Order: sequence, then structure tokens, then C-alpha cells
Amino acid sequence: MRACHPLFGLLCHCFVATVAPNTRAQNVSSQYHVNSQRLQSSLVKLSEYGRNSDGGVTHLGYSETDMAAREYVVGLMKDAGLSVRVDPAGNIFGHREGSQQLPIILFGSHIDSVVHGGN
Repeated sequence: MRACHPLFGLLCHCFVATVAPNTRAQNVSSQYHVNSQRLQSSLVKLSEYGRNSDGGVTHLGYSETDMAAREYVVGLMKDAGLSVRVDPAGNIFGHREGSQQLPIILFGSHIDSVVHGGN
């Protein structure tokens, strides 16, 4: 599967959380947890794209390696039940509707790297 958008490029560098401090939101969020083994496995798999002999990775923006890594990330998002879209700047967004009226949480990162960057 090739990227359908020519600018399937850099993800935004942002960490934003908007969660109003209220008891109801805290009670709901305590029901969920991060599966650390699954997360670690996904990060290890992502590091296979562009791995080099020095132990680092190279995901230069818009390179074939970067595009393949992005396809992998989009696949993870879809497998998690997210609707995925790519904006004109190449930012990838995964969205899942909530089942309750709670504040929105937005977070993000990037998967491109410098030459021989770390995992």
C-alpha cells in the first residue's frame, strides 16, 4: 500500500492535553491503561524501518523508508479503530469518537529522524 497523499510527510511536534480536572473524568480514565508490552513491540517494529549497522535508524522525511514507516503507523492506527486522515502538510491524524461527553485529549509526535538517529 503506497501513501495516497504526495505530502505524506512530517508529523507535527506537539504534546497538548486538555483535560478538565473533575472527578467523573478521573474515574473513567482510571479504567484504562497502557499495554506496555504492546507499546514496546510497536516501537521495536518501527525501529526496523531504516535500521543501520550502528544501531540507529534513519527516517529522513519523505524518503522511501519514512513513507514505509508511516504506512506502518497508519496501519496501527486503523487496527486500533481510529479513523485516519492526512492533512495537506502531511500530518497524520487518528481519531476515535468517545462514548461519553468528556474533554478532548490531543497528543502527537514525529517518526522522521536525522541520519543515524536513535530509536
